[in-house]
Amino acid sequence: MNVVPPRHALLRQACRMLAAATLVAGCSSDNAIFEQYRKAAVQAEADGSGTNAEAYYLSALHRARTSMGKAEQSDALYQLGVFYRRGARFGEAAKALTESLDLAADARIADPIAISRRRVELARSLAALNRWPEGTATLRPVIDHIGLFPAGEQGEIRELLAVYRARLASLGADPSLLPE
Repeated sequence: MNVVPPRHALLRQACRMLAAATLVAGCSSDNAIFEQYRKAAVQAEADGSGTNAEAYYLSALHRARTSMGKAEQSDALYQLGVFYRRGARFGEAAKALTESLDLAADARIADPIAISRRRVELARSLAALNRWPEGTATLRPVIDHIGLFPAGEQGEIRELLAVYRARLASLGADPSLLPE
């Protein structure tokens, strides 16, 4: 089996990394550098390069922690947490998402959708970790804001709530803790 990637794939990856580095080097503000790291992370993830995506997400987080506010740090941790959850790294996801929620509260982020998205991602990770009571408490505040989400996300949140209700019932807990 050939374990060396085709030459054109390596060249394409090197070009992307060079372009991202050039963009970052050419940015004058911390916010612009932060945004370039985030965009590079999203692109690397879309290209299937999890290692590069993680490095860019961590670079964005480092930039936010060293020279930006708590709101940007919360955003960077949220995106890193989502990345970890998608990669089935649920413990790391839960840690990043919990810290994201804490920083969002400290930064007084009042957008109910932004906060609810963090809670939904955290609840997904907690379910995978079999931490149902903690996930239930995390999801409860989301219920009041479901109607603010686009239809597709509403459906995903309702499905997650249904999974939680079923699991609570199977554990002998009251599923009405998460009303419909």
